[in-house]
Amino acid sequence: MKLHPGDIGTKGGLLTDRDARVLNDAGEVIEGLYCVGNNSASVMGPAYPGAGSTLGPAMTFAYRAIAAIKGQPIPLERGDLLERAA
Repeated sequence: MKLHPGDIGTKGGLLTDRDARVLNDAGEVIEGLYCVGNNSASVMGPAYPGAGSTLGPAMTFAYRAIAAIKGQPIPLERGDLLERAA
């Protein structure tokens, strides 16, 4: 077995939208499926800045997921940033 040194960060996982809803291969939401933490793709892409850096995004996306599940999604303060990314 080959061993490769690394840290505890992940560089893969399920792709999600801003409310932690899992997306399929076509980029469409899979209804009822949410993912946060190290099981989801990292908001930092392939980088892992250090221990604890996954905690903030995990808590933020969990908060957004619960709001979406309750039917009260949290609007983004800067929706214009999403328009530029698309």
